[in-house]
Amino acid sequence: MYLNTKLYSVLLFKKYPFFLLALLCSSFLVQAQCPTLIAADPSTQCSGQPITFTIADAQAGATYVWAFGDGQEEVSTSTTITHTYELTGTTPVTRTVTVQSTSCPAITKEVIIKPQVAFSTPSITYTSDNTSSSGTTVCVPNDQDTISITATLTNTQTETSGIASYTVDWGNGETRTYTPAEFSGTATISNPTPYDEEGDYPITITANSTDPATTCSTSATIPFNVGKEPKASFTSEKTEIIQPAIDCGVPVRVELTNESTGGNLTYLWEVESNGQPATDYEFIEGTNETSEEPVLKFNKEGRYTIRLRVSNPCVDPDNPDGPIDEDDPNDPNDDFDEDGKYVYEEQVIIVYPQANIQSASFCEEVPGQPVTLTGADLGVNFDANTELTVQEGSILWTVTGGATIVGGNTENPTITFPGPGTYNVSASFRNECFSSEDLQPATPAATITIQALPSKARNGEVTICEGEDYKITPGTANQTFNFYTTPSGGTPVNATPAASLPATGLTTTTTYYVAAVNENCENNDRSTFIVNVIPSIENNIIELAPNQSQVCQGQTISNPITGSLPEGGNGSSPLYVWQQSTSGDENSFTTAPGTNNSRNYTPPALTQATWFRRLVTIGSCAPDTSNIVMITVTPPITNNTLNNISGSQNIICEGEEAPEITGSQPATGAIISWESSTTSATATDFVPATGINNEANFSPGALAQTTWFRRRLTVGGCTDVTAAVEITVTPALDPTTNTITGDQTYCSTNTAPAQLTGSAPSGGNVTPVYQWQISLTGNDADFGPAPGTNTGQNYTPPALTQTTWFRRSVTAGNCDPVYSNNVSITVVPTIADNTITATQTTVCRGSNATLTGSTPTGGSGTPVYLWESSTTSATAGFNPAIGTNNEINYTPATIVQPMWFRRTVTSSGTDCPPVASNVVAITIEELPAVPVVEAPAVRTCAGSSATLRVTSTGANYEWYTEETGGTPVSYDRVFITPPLTSDIIYYVQAISQNQCVSASRTPVRVTVTPFAANAGRDTTIIEGQTYGLQATGGTQYVWTPAEGLNNSTIPNPVARPTRTTTYTVTVTTEDGCTDTDEVTITVMPRVTVLNTFSPNRDGINETWEIQNIENYPEATVEIFNRWGNQVFKSEGTYQPWDGTYKGSVLPLATYYYIIRLNKDEKPLTGSVTIIR
Repeated sequence: MYLNTKLYSVLLFKKYPFFLLALLCSSFLVQAQCPTLIAADPSTQCSGQPITFTIADAQAGATYVWAFGDGQEEVSTSTTITHTYELTGTTPVTRTVTVQSTSCPAITKEVIIKPQVAFSTPSITYTSDNTSSSGTTVCVPNDQDTISITATLTNTQTETSGIASYTVDWGNGETRTYTPAEFSGTATISNPTPYDEEGDYPITITANSTDPATTCSTSATIPFNVGKEPKASFTSEKTEIIQPAIDCGVPVRVELTNESTGGNLTYLWEVESNGQPATDYEFIEGTNETSEEPVLKFNKEGRYTIRLRVSNPCVDPDNPDGPIDEDDPNDPNDDFDEDGKYVYEEQVIIVYPQANIQSASFCEEVPGQPVTLTGADLGVNFDANTELTVQEGSILWTVTGGATIVGGNTENPTITFPGPGTYNVSASFRNECFSSEDLQPATPAATITIQALPSKARNGEVTICEGEDYKITPGTANQTFNFYTTPSGGTPVNATPAASLPATGLTTTTTYYVAAVNENCENNDRSTFIVNVIPSIENNIIELAPNQSQVCQGQTISNPITGSLPEGGNGSSPLYVWQQSTSGDENSFTTAPGTNNSRNYTPPALTQATWFRRLVTIGSCAPDTSNIVMITVTPPITNNTLNNISGSQNIICEGEEAPEITGSQPATGAIISWESSTTSATATDFVPATGINNEANFSPGALAQTTWFRRRLTVGGCTDVTAAVEITVTPALDPTTNTITGDQTYCSTNTAPAQLTGSAPSGGNVTPVYQWQISLTGNDADFGPAPGTNTGQNYTPPALTQTTWFRRSVTAGNCDPVYSNNVSITVVPTIADNTITATQTTVCRGSNATLTGSTPTGGSGTPVYLWESSTTSATAGFNPAIGTNNEINYTPATIVQPMWFRRTVTSSGTDCPPVASNVVAITIEELPAVPVVEAPAVRTCAGSSATLRVTSTGANYEWYTEETGGTPVSYDRVFITPPLTSDIIYYVQAISQNQCVSASRTPVRVTVTPFAANAGRDTTIIEGQTYGLQATGGTQYVWTPAEGLNNSTIPNPVARPTRTTTYTVTVTTEDGCTDTDEVTITVMPRVTVLNTFSPNRDGINETWEIQNIENYPEATVEIFNRWGNQVFKSEGTYQPWDGTYKGSVLPLATYYYIIRLNKDEKPLTGSVTIIR
């Protein structure tokens, strides 16, 4: 197949011995196969949605240049391609797609793009108690049982044209539709049902188009998460010893059960040993350090600390451990977090046995007698550890301080403590592997305290008055007690044992039961202490009759001061004493004059203010004082007169403000009340005057008829009334009938506004006089006569250059003029100073630039901005710009082609034409190509660096550890990584001189080969034996030293060392990584058995010697006579045989021996002969 249209030539030759003869030459033209059409799916699409284009009759292997008609192009060898158009506005547009290939004519396809309605993502708030937030994540306290979160959306977009409704998916299965009136401006919307569970609730808001045929809906999604603040917690369980065993008791399988609370948790498990990261463990069964419930395998005995860190979006990255709650030793229920709320740790002990005894205090049962406790009383727990057992006979109890033990080799001994004091108690034992004493640091001994039982407290009784304080002290200052309200059981009244108890606020006789306390030991034989309480006097109340708290000077009150009948005391009759004071001071009261010892009291005539109270005594307690009442004495009223109003002052028009009526200055404290009547000066129908009628002077306000006014003064119990003053009222115009119309707005021109029309006023009794008035401010004080003919019922204003207000004045007779309402003619000035600038006029493809606009002058009201853009030129093709285009400044969406921008400004509330700014052009710079690397994946050894190379050119390069974002780790084309211990992916991006960045980053995976050498376990052999070594972890092996090995370059050589030797194996992996490990073979010397000795007491060969047997501390030596009877046995350290049996000398003979060096070696047998 021919890929391109070309002219081809063919030559035909015939070969002769010494030359070639051309026989034929022919040329022909071959036409390449070209594409014929483009298919678009769909051919009409919404902005922001993809369209798939496919070429029919494709040209095989050709390269196509796609031009999409929106300024974007793409070069591809594929015959199918997808493109997304971005468009805003209200009108669909047609885009022409053109495809060009080599030697073929261009083909085109038209598609229709419908714009999306303009819609901005709403803002979100929420309401709930006791929550915090991080972005759109709401965090509920960990201990809060119920969740109720209400999310509220505010539509910040004021322009809702083209939007029919809003559909909101609240992320919890609820979907609601709202009208623009329900969701714009100050109208907010909230989820119908509060979120009551933890989880993600993505809220999707769709602005639905009013005309789906021409515009498309727009959607925005707000991520919203409801979570709980985490709290870390877990339990551990050692479940089994994993087979095959590595060493005694290991490896051990440990299950971790997560009990943390909080939603969307992530986990990080850490293991330490002796304060350092542990190495003798591993995660198994497919779990790792980030699993929720991992399983661990511990390969070595020891004490380990397991720590869990939890996190979720509620955790502050600056405080990953969380709040710290110190332990409160006095609160047994304290849920403390001394390491932080988000961290929890436990210790596990692998293989080692532990005898756990709880420190505690115990009380004497009988003073002076020993106290006997058992191991169970001390809460002992013999933990032999996973699948291991307590070895018989290995338990050993230890006590101090003279205490004695019976059964000290059992789990539950009896311990007798001789008396009060402090004792240390500990226990040790063995399992199959270790003793509990082998684990260091050692478990401290338990402290057992025996407290002495205190003596019984003494009895007591006392009598007090109600409200009197008393301190109950049953003993001396160095004794402490608990005070109860019951003879047995119950809870002490006092929080902690004390020497005394304050008895305060007692209202009835109370019996306390007192128990002596020594430390935590309480004597249950309680004594009694009775507090007898005499009730206080109640209901001692005095009061004045109504309207008797004030009297005029020299007058008496008409009724006595009455007192209630008191109650309480010891039941005897009450005794009364009335007291008075002329100052009211607590210490100034003296016995009142007259009959002052009765239940009630009548004061004499008073000349000054006086206070009264009553003392009541019942029995021996202090007298009770009543409340205090005061009688105020007022001097007689004088100088209450009014100033006359004469002449025209007392005649006003109907509805006008009457003149102020003034009078003499009343005495300080007088109660003033102005009164009015429409009948006469002497009428009996005076009532409180309308308005502010309680001041020295009075303004009657507007009056509709003739009215008389007077002033009443009240001072204390004294009252005085003035003579009446008359104000005459004549009819006036009805001000509500003087109205004008003609409010209007027009752009600044030389034409006159429309005529202003006025109503015909009613009322009055003469022909009204008109005057039209003008003002440039609208303030009443600024109005003056209008120009031109201003005395008619209507008025035509002249041409205006600024906003102007008008009103009409109407006068009837001598009454004040009546003013109409104001009308305004608003003149809209021409807008000026509308300019724009750009921060950058050249930007990277796909980025944006900020356009800044000046603050325009002129116009009226708030300026209305509209930013417009064009992809055509600076003078044509302008449409509303995409995004938020109605503010003083504008930031375009990503720019992918050259564009022109301008801003129009219109005066709000007017129909004046918009004014356009200057035009700013923005050009684009293409993004650099995505980097090409030497290799997408490399390998390196643990602890070594890797070298990564970029092979493409034409830009600068930056290396990252993140696919997006982050901080560069290198700016070089060749990047040498730091030493690595785990697999990692690096990413490289290209960046131009103008800081344009490639569309994506190229990843390079670095695989790290871990260290894996293992030489096996140490062992012990007997001199002359062999041992097979076994190494793992690589493909090549080298053993050193080679001495004693049958082959030093295989993984499993056979070793025959003559002395204790440590072999080192160097392992090389298939990646060339090396690692080493060691194994030690301990060589024990062979035992040499002599076959004769002569125990004849000559000092030579007196005992049977076995050379080198001292190296075998577990050896057993048995000797038998020829009849098979055992005559000698040695276990453990060998004690040489002296030829006797139970102290008797054995005869000369041959005897037979069996020597067992240990449980693993084959026994040695033979004979030994006694000679003399």
